Amino acid sequence: MKLKILLSVLVVLSALLAYFHFTDPHIDTQIKIIDVVSRVLFRVCGAYPGGNFSRSCVDVINKPTQTYENTPKDGVYTRDITITSAVDSNVTIHGRLFTPSESNGKLPLIIYFHGGGYVIGSCRNFGFDMYLRKFASDTNSIILGVDYRKAPENPYPAAVRDCYSAFKWVEDSIDSEFSSQIDTNRITVMGDSAGATLAHVLVIALRDKILPHKTETGHVKHDPIPEPKLNIAHQLLVYPSPREDTDSALKFKEGYLLNARLREFFSESYTGNAIIDAKDPFFYPLRAHTYHGLPVTTIITATFDALVDGGNMMAEKFKNAGIKVYHREFPSTHGFFSMPIKIGEEARQYAVDVLKKEGLTGK
Repeated sequence: MKLKILLSVLVVLSALLAYFHFTDPHIDTQIKIIDVVSRVLFRVCGAYPGGNFSRSCVDVINKPTQTYENTPKDGVYTRDITITSAVDSNVTIHGRLFTPSESNGKLPLIIYFHGGGYVIGSCRNFGFDMYLRKFASDTNSIILGVDYRKAPENPYPAAVRDCYSAFKWVEDSIDSEFSSQIDTNRITVMGDSAGATLAHVLVIALRDKILPHKTETGHVKHDPIPEPKLNIAHQLLVYPSPREDTDSALKFKEGYLLNARLREFFSESYTGNAIIDAKDPFFYPLRAHTYHGLPVTTIITATFDALVDGGNMMAEKFKNAGIKVYHREFPSTHGFFSMPIKIGEEARQYAVDVLKKEGLTGK
């Protein structure tokens, strides 16, 4: 028995050694380690096509971290809030507010939607909490991190509707104590990966004043919503996915942190039993009837990411529509932006610099 265990350990170590030795030397080691660990975790938790997916298993990495409501950590106060859905009965959404402890006057607001293929992740877990605290401090902005409902338990369009409810919560808080802290003329919607796509389709919903709704038959219809009281000044999209077939999706089918099997699982989980029109802009954001009227946009992509072509495509189409676009591609992989690594810091500084140039930081 001991010999079998020893041999198993040696096999794993040998595989890891080969993995790090023969894979791209330009990719940060931390990304490689996280990739190995995540592949094992997703396999154990059934997060693959045809797998027996376990929510309690993946939520091991999503446990909420401590909040700092009275004594700031890293110069930022944090507190958890509960948002009542504006469009769905008996639905509540968890969120976390990140507020810089030192500020003069009202601060810009960033509404943030995390990545995770619409299936995993939380703005309150260790990784996102640490990253968002730092980003709130660097931009001197208040950040509202939104934990929208996840697939496969809550497939499309539940997440889109929750993101709209988060925006409505901000609108409905205009006359509260919260409004005394934020400058409602300086609101950015931001997200990474799935969260970036959600941030963008929220902008489409507010522009067109419609929201997707799944009927009892599974068909997705578009319901009217009220004229928004607040405007989005900027959308900051980190490796967004327009859900189109691209060359990079094939080229990086075994890519770090987002391989083809995982993308297939995420897609199946998010789609669920919905019957979606091929031109639905909330599912296929590049199929919107027009790109005009979008706010200033920042798009950040990663060279070795299956989603890179899609993000670059979005940037080009928006530019051709006359939208002011900041776009930069970084030589890294999916997931790098929020990591405490050098190239992640460079990308975050680029985002901060853009927001500062647009007058959307508190500094």
